[in-house]
Amino acid sequence: MTQHGTGGVGTHLALLLNVFLVSTSFPIGAAITGALEPAALNCVRFAMAAAVFAVLVTLRREWRRPRLRDGLRYLLLAGSLVGFFVAMFAALRLTSAINTSSLFTLVPLFSVAIALPLLGQRTPPLQLAFMLLAAFGALWVVFKGSLANALALSLGEGDLIFIAGCVSLAAFSPLTRRLDVGENLLSQTFWTLLVGTAMLALIGAGDLATTDWRAIPRTAWSGIAYLAVFTTAVTFYLMKYASLRLPAAKVMSYSYLTPSFVVILEAIRTGGMPAPTILIGAGITALATLFLQLSATARPQRA
Repeated sequence: MTQHGTGGVGTHLALLLNVFLVSTSFPIGAAITGALEPAALNCVRFAMAAAVFAVLVTLRREWRRPRLRDGLRYLLLAGSLVGFFVAMFAALRLTSAINTSSLFTLVPLFSVAIALPLLGQRTPPLQLAFMLLAAFGALWVVFKGSLANALALSLGEGDLIFIAGCVSLAAFSPLTRRLDVGENLLSQTFWTLLVGTAMLALIGAGDLATTDWRAIPRTAWSGIAYLAVFTTAVTFYLMKYASLRLPAAKVMSYSYLTPSFVVILEAIRTGGMPAPTILIGAGITALATLFLQLSATARPQRA
């Protein structure tokens, strides 16, 4: 198993690309969530992503027949992502984008809490301080520098569903390192996505059977295809790649940059510049995340 406390430049670039792709999933997901029920939508999404990796594994001739004991490993890894994506699409029907964006910043702290009993990783105080600073910057962006907006955050049913999804996602990085047996990454990704597809097919069997597939608009299919290839297949691979090279806290801390990426995307879409208060928050988050990655106490400590 590859384990490096600081990773390499490629690892951090992979995580930056991952954050960018994840940030695009929020507006696209919100736009198409009404086209299909969450489990059915994500079942199609995972199936498409698995098909992409089936082609890649075939072209590279890296097929590996899984053993029976691999089943639990694939089930846990797939379950982590399935839980998040289903919760995300369900929550987007019940709560606002502001609430989900703010709650998403809890993922790194959840990951730290999970990594302690699972891996024995204790996050040093300096790293925790940088994580809290990054969270502050991210929330500043989400709430547009307004205390009134922050105080207005109220947790409803959709928010609680999304928090559960965030806990599920936070477990992915620690689980990846804990369950790694040196298996080929492409093959492992394919089988995990296939297991995720099967899980979603069981969860959403009723919705899959009653959906009028011909009535789904082409724009929704385009969105699902984008989510399948870029924010499922590609991000799944990037997360697994980075999780084998960096501690869980560092991997998940990149999610703090998501609101800043959303601000950049919105500025590109509208052709306008974000407000100065938002730029301040984005800058704080970026610097705190950079300091976290470069902190002297880079290697995870054992409990």
